[in-house]
Amino acid sequence: MQNIKPIRFRIKGGEFEAIGNWSRSFELICKAMRFLRNGGIL
Repeated sequence: MQNIKPIRFRIKGGEFEAIGNWSRSFELICKAMRFLRNGGIL
């Protein structure tokens, strides 16, 4: 039972939308937060 729906979240003036399951989207959010925390340098 995967609950699939668009997920929106905001990070510093940018709005991102992820479509998929919550675990996948949560993983993307964590990566984006880590990316910004490192000053935007991968």
